[in-house]
Amino acid sequence: GHMNNQYYINFALSAIEETSNISRIRVSYKQQVVLGEEIGIYLGKDVANTVTLEKDDRICAVVCFN
Repeated sequence: GHMNNQYYINFALSAIEETSNISRIRVSYKQQVVLGEEIGIYLGKDVANTVTLEKDDRICAVVCFN
């Protein structure tokens, strides 16, 4: 089955250093990920507190923390 939404958030949280000031999380889902598939987790370079989850060079989700 597909990966539960909480996994996307947990993976994104693992990429950022400071999590104590987060008051809001917004996730934009782009492509389904099946549980067990390998994905890349990338901290946003141009936008602070943004993480992208990618599979096969395609964005699966964008997670923004405020």
